[in-house]
Amino acid sequence: MKETTLTLSPLEKTYAAQSRPMPQVEFVDAQDIPEPYQRLLVHKDDMTETLEYFYQQKMELRVLEQQPTEHLMLRQVLLISHDTHQPVEFGAITIHLDYFTSDAQNKILEGIVPLGAIFREQTIKHTSNPQAYFKIWSDETITDLLKLDQPQWLWGRQNVHRNLDGNVLAEMVEILPPYQEAAS
Repeated sequence: MKETTLTLSPLEKTYAAQSRPMPQVEFVDAQDIPEPYQRLLVHKDDMTETLEYFYQQKMELRVLEQQPTEHLMLRQVLLISHDTHQPVEFGAITIHLDYFTSDAQNKILEGIVPLGAIFREQTIKHTSNPQAYFKIWSDETITDLLKLDQPQWLWGRQNVHRNLDGNVLAEMVEILPPYQEAAS
């Protein structure tokens, strides 16, 4: 286990707003993440695009909770596979609205399209900068949202998207459910 002072800020803020304790988290080195999570987390691409490629289907956004302010949008979300309607990611995200066009801001505020799809549709040039990798014990909330049979360790990452001027567009925590191959 890697010693670190990193935090999972967007997730911690959403849990604090709900007066819930954070689940147990252990930060890990990228090379210690097993497949297929290694392939799904350890990269500098948008998670929406990565999950669409991996599952060979579009992702849909389900906003679970949001706390908008004049300049920020803090929310908890699920990415859902279009075909199977199964959750493929649980996340918490802080979006810095000031660095988006009004059209992109409107799409973000609508809460229908995943941020990665907005980047793609709006041709927003940006970088993806993973900050940390971790495993997290699924508490009752995460277990229920990801439709798990029981609490378990899940893999995730903390990521930051920046525009080409270096401004932070979004900070996010991305947590993946256990991968199960489709029955043939």
